[in-house]
Amino acid sequence: MRAEPEGPRGPGGTRGTRDPAARLLQLLSLLQAPRDWTGAELAERLEVTPRTGARVPARELPDRQDAAAYVADAPAAGPGTCRAELIIHAPIERAAEGMPASLGVLERLDEDRCRLRTAVDSPEYLALRIATLHLDYTLLGPSGIVPHLRRIAERALGAIQSAPGPDS
Repeated sequence: MRAEPEGPRGPGGTRGTRDPAARLLQLLSLLQAPRDWTGAELAERLEVTPRTGARVPARELPDRQDAAAYVADAPAAGPGTCRAELIIHAPIERAAEGMPASLGVLERLDEDRCRLRTAVDSPEYLALRIATLHLDYTLLGPSGIVPHLRRIAERALGAIQSAPGPDS
C-alpha cells in the first residue's frame, strides 16, 4: 500500500496551493510515483482546472489566399475588420506629418504618392476617418464604404450651402 503525497493545506483545510513553486513540487512528486497519471487525475490532485484540449475550428481567410501574407498584413493596417486602401496624392513625408500612427500604414509608391492601408470595426467609422484626411486621395477599395462617404459629403455640402458666407 502506498501513501498519497500530502500537499500544503489551503483555505478551508483543502489540499493544494496557489503558490506556483509549491504546486510544481507537488507535481514533480506525483510524477516520480511509479504510476502513469492521466491529465484529469493530475488536475484533480493539484486542484486545478483540467484542460480539455478543445481546438478552435479553422475559418476562411478574408480576401486572401496566402495565409503568410494575411498574417504579415493584419497587424499593419489595424485591428479592425473593415479595411480600406487609398492612394494619398502627396509625398509620404508630408502625409505622415498630419496622420496619427493609429490611422494605418503608409507605404511609398513614388515621389509624389503613397498608399494608406487602414482598418476599423465599421464601414461608417472607416468613411469618417477617410473623410477627415487633410490631403487629396483616391479610394481603391472597398466599394462598400462609398455610400457612407457620399452621405458624409452630402451632409457637409448641405451645411455649407445654408451657412452665411464671408460677404454677409
